[in-house]
Formats: sequence, C-alpha cells, structure tokens
Amino acid sequence: MALTYQDKFTVFQFECDPWDRMTPGAALRRIQECSTAQCEQLGLNEELYKRTHTVFLLSRTSLEVERMPSIGDEVTIETRAYMPHRAVYQRMTTLYDESGAKLCEADARWVLVDTNTWRILRRGPEGFSTPMTAPPGAEEHPLEVPPQGHLPPGTELRARYTLCDRNGPATNSRYGAILFDAPAAET
Repeated sequence: MALTYQDKFTVFQFECDPWDRMTPGAALRRIQECSTAQCEQLGLNEELYKRTHTVFLLSRTSLEVERMPSIGDEVTIETRAYMPHRAVYQRMTTLYDESGAKLCEADARWVLVDTNTWRILRRGPEGFSTPMTAPPGAEEHPLEVPPQGHLPPGTELRARYTLCDRNGPATNSRYGAILFDAPAAET
C-alpha cells in the first residue's frame, strides 16, 4: 500500500474563477502543499535536500476533473506516494467533497535531480533514502503526449519571477494557469 497523507482545507475566494469554482492552478497549488507536508513528515525536507544536493522536479502531471469545488467548500485532500520506478517517483493526489465524492485527482511524476550537475538520479545519493515501499502503477492516469505537430499552437512564455519557485524553474502549480490561459489568448 502507498504511503498516504490526508488533510482538509476550505476553498478561499482568491482561489476561484469568476464562477466561484476553484481554478486548476489553485488545485495544483493545494496538491503541491499537501505533497510537501507529507514529504516533510517523512523527513524529505529542505535540510536533507541541501545536505545531499538534491531536489525533486516535476516530470509529468495529469489533472482529471469531475467537478471543481466552490468558494467555502470543505475539501479533504489525500496524497499517496509510491516507491521510485527507475528514476521516476509517482504520487497520486485526490480532492474529495464533504460527502466523500471525488472532485479531482492528479497523477504526478517526479525525478530526483543532483543540483550540482543537474542530472537525474536513478537512486538517491548516500544519506538519501525514501520510506516509500509500494510499487507504482496500481493507480495512474494516461500520460500520453500527442506527437509533435498534433498540438494546437501555444504561446511562448518566459519563466518570470512570479512563476518561479525556490529552485529556479516555473513551479508546477502554475502549469494549470498557464495551460488554461493559452486558449483564452487565442480568442
């Protein structure tokens, strides 16, 4: 069984769109916050990353939405971490409403990176271990990317101050906003 962590939160107005629904970007920020809380509880924290010169970077993600919660909704968030397969760490996170119905779910794939060489590590360096023991793949979203040329044209976007996290690249919680803004820019 995957390592599971659960928390609750209330949807705030600033997390919502003009129709009072939580935005995908806000959901991804909550998902990242929950995942970070579990990692810290497991000892995968800033001190460990600094000591081992490592960082987790998002490789792929999928967000499947049944419906987005609204302002004031009480949401239960549950994240499940799996042991790595080759160099990829899988994490599933689900948001539930007060009745226990699934609202949305993210399948995120992470890689551990050496911050000195910026190379992906197939296993953690000395002093870095993870407590995850369940093999990945018990639950997953299709993460297929359409072949080049089969995607609609996008808008070029530079990673600026407000999009970046402490590691430098655009933070994964901003991807949802960026993706949902792209079609709006074309209209």
